[in-house]
Amino acid sequence: MSLGVSVSAKERRDGYRVGVVHGVALESEVRCSKNKAWPSKTLNLSLNGVFLEFPKGGVPPLHVDEKVSIKLHCHEDSVWVPGVVRHQRSNRVGIHFPEFMHATAKSTEQIISRILRAVERGSLRQKAR
Repeated sequence: MSLGVSVSAKERRDGYRVGVVHGVALESEVRCSKNKAWPSKTLNLSLNGVFLEFPKGGVPPLHVDEKVSIKLHCHEDSVWVPGVVRHQRSNRVGIHFPEFMHATAKSTEQIISRILRAVERGSLRQKAR
């Protein structure tokens, strides 16, 4: 039975995602095949992926399905996460974390969970103002 929703119109996200608000100390950078680190701003984060924004003129040469590494650093937590580029529009890039499909990535998942909770607390504090 079809619900009348095309695949392209379906929501891309398959997990809870939280937006990163101003004042949350979350730093991110991407390392691609050129092995150069590209600083970025994290727009939102989930256990399944991240949506990044790069400064104008500082966008890495990425392609859909390209494998990358993303460094997330928040307070005392810092982790490099393997990812796959899912989409890019101008200076914004969506990256999926396929590693979490495997049980061996539990320590990385725990670090991202702590970072996600810190980002969520910042978002809730801002909403409470």
